[in-house]
Amino acid sequence: MLNFSSLRRAGKAAPVVVAWVLLAASRVLARQGTLWEWDDYVFQLALAHFAPQAQVPHPPFYPGYVYLARTAKLITADDVLALTWVSVVANMAALVFLYRITVELLGCPRTALTAVLIFAFAPAVWLHAGVPLSDPAGLAWALLALWLSLLSFRKPHWLPAAAVALGAAFSVRPQTSLLAFLPLAVAWWRVDGRRRWLTLSALAGSVSAFYVTPILVAAQDIAGVWRWVRYQAQFVLESDSLAAHGWRLALVAQRYFLDLWVLPLLAIVMLALSLIGVRVLFRQGHKRPLGFLAAAFFPYMVVAWLFFNPSTGPRYALPYLPLFAILAAVAVVAIERRLVPRGLPLVTALLVVLTAKLTLPAVLVVHARPSPPVAAAAEIKRRVGEKPFRLVYHASLFMHAQALFPSVAKLPAKNQEELCAVPLDGMPIWVFGLAEGGEVAAWPPLPALSRATRSRYLQVPFGPLTEACVLYGRGWYQPEVVEGGERAGHSFRWMAREGEATVPPAAVDLRLEIEATVPLWALPHPPHIALLVNGRLFVERVTSSKEWREVVRIPAAYLHATEPNHLTLRTSETFVPAAPGTTGDHRELGVKLWRLSVRPWDDPHRE
Repeated sequence: MLNFSSLRRAGKAAPVVVAWVLLAASRVLARQGTLWEWDDYVFQLALAHFAPQAQVPHPPFYPGYVYLARTAKLITADDVLALTWVSVVANMAALVFLYRITVELLGCPRTALTAVLIFAFAPAVWLHAGVPLSDPAGLAWALLALWLSLLSFRKPHWLPAAAVALGAAFSVRPQTSLLAFLPLAVAWWRVDGRRRWLTLSALAGSVSAFYVTPILVAAQDIAGVWRWVRYQAQFVLESDSLAAHGWRLALVAQRYFLDLWVLPLLAIVMLALSLIGVRVLFRQGHKRPLGFLAAAFFPYMVVAWLFFNPSTGPRYALPYLPLFAILAAVAVVAIERRLVPRGLPLVTALLVVLTAKLTLPAVLVVHARPSPPVAAAAEIKRRVGEKPFRLVYHASLFMHAQALFPSVAKLPAKNQEELCAVPLDGMPIWVFGLAEGGEVAAWPPLPALSRATRSRYLQVPFGPLTEACVLYGRGWYQPEVVEGGERAGHSFRWMAREGEATVPPAAVDLRLEIEATVPLWALPHPPHIALLVNGRLFVERVTSSKEWREVVRIPAAYLHATEPNHLTLRTSETFVPAAPGTTGDHRELGVKLWRLSVRPWDDPHRE
């Protein structure tokens, strides 16, 4: 039979149960619906073919995460579900371990639950709770190793288990395992010799079994593995590190702290609460917990700031956010007990509601809507149907293009020059990640998405390449924009006496459209205008009209099929706007070009 005291205990436990149910539901809601980042596709590829010698995945290779996801795939039978569900479960486990760490340190379940709530709904944490990346799983294993290391201060027999957990954490995500290294070393130093050897053996065996052996077995070539390790180390130093970014400390502060909370004011509030938490712990005599927290989180924080790419700061900051969550929770609980009637957790609720409100719209988008690369690829496939086509993609979408268009002829293009090298051979061309397509697949411009994530691939331009690119060379001036009149806002460029332009290789007839203004009012005679194709005269005429519009068909016989084609436009008459000896425009001007369009004569995109 229930008595009054049991009912009261149940009443006190109910909010705690509700909080954990809410946390679990929020983790599931954060599961990313489709692949999004470059690394997402790398890990998908690793599920099928773990190849460290081929940088699949890149160093430090993450064998633990790959094999966790492979195990999950036995249940889900889907790559994306396997990768993301591992992260969802791991993030929930990380919350449990954070709770146990805080209770072990401070002996206060309320502070522990407050820390968990602050951490769980931090925008950067919630948005990364279900990503198909190693970060959530790596953090969960690191926090497990950290908790067991802390527990071993009271119960030394847990030390070998902490060593095994650290080895597993190293296998899943070596960077994050740094959290438990120093605490484990301190705990190891405190035990007797026999347990020291047992702990070292457990750590060596764990690292060997979970990290070294899977890599060596999969690679079968230590030289190839070492080559990629050296490459990655050099890449980090030359491209990712703080030194490579010119020691821009302001960028570090922004990406590694301010952007984690979306609103700078909220970040400042969280920093203030953390400092208050330090003061409260000092006043309460909790100096050893502070030392433990510093030993656990400061080494990783310094390494991240010095060597990890700031553009990925919100993701790389996840392992040290528990530090701020614990310290802020200490301050929040102290404030609630001192200032809030009956000590109700109103400040905690306010922080959770505020951070959840900032983050929830972005979480829902990532969960329910295809990522912009996936959406753009799906639209291209829908409109192309079964017809063959060529894909030209931006180099930053290399992994996306390989995964989303596996059987399509593909070419990368980093810039306009490379796009102009794509041959015109009658096959439809679609661009992926290049603005020339004229269309954009995008997620809504939510602050949480642009600040608390890597901020890449939030919009992906795409579309049919209906016109060939034109590179303007010698004889053309820079583009200008009309400021007033009927053509206000339209761009144009002046040509001198002769202008050269380059268009792509072509094995088919081309349609050339020219729209220009001939400045008859300033010329002594109507000009003779000539068009040369690869040095051969193709069109020549006297132009007596101010507005010149022309459409010509250039036969394939005039064109190069495997190298760029060169168009030359000449005029016999030019003028200089400013009189000699005066200030003004002293350029030699011949033709004012509004539009020069080149495309296949038979449009391959026409139905």
